[in-house]
Amino acid sequence: MFGRGVYMCTYEGLKRVMRPPPSSSADPLLLFPPLLQQQQQQQQQMQLQPLYQRIVAGALAGISGWLVIYPLDVIKSRLQADALAPGQNKYANMSDCFRVSYRQGGMRSLYSGLGFTLLRAVPVASVILPCYDATYYLLSQYVDE
Repeated sequence: MFGRGVYMCTYEGLKRVMRPPPSSSADPLLLFPPLLQQQQQQQQQMQLQPLYQRIVAGALAGISGWLVIYPLDVIKSRLQADALAPGQNKYANMSDCFRVSYRQGGMRSLYSGLGFTLLRAVPVASVILPCYDATYYLLSQYVDE
């Protein structure tokens, strides 16, 4: 869950950073709620970002999500492999596995194999997240919130 939170927050944050600023924010018509709502809808339609920006944001979100969660994934994998040999377990629990792994190889041991994961994560996230945006946009046109 935490990794997905970082993943989606990074994606949305990067899209906002890359989005061009609105032309005029001091419009006196914004004081009237119906006009504000209409203008927000128009801005929302106008703020469809270029595909390349969404692809870059998706790729960077995929990287950041895995950088945050990868040590826990390594620990999980080591515990699963350790459970395959009953009676010969090297680790008592998750914290013991973390402690032993860190003592044996430092932080580097918790990121072993990250390169291959990122090679997979970048193209996956750069396709899935823009597709998510497009699907959300299309569905919002036909379904009232």
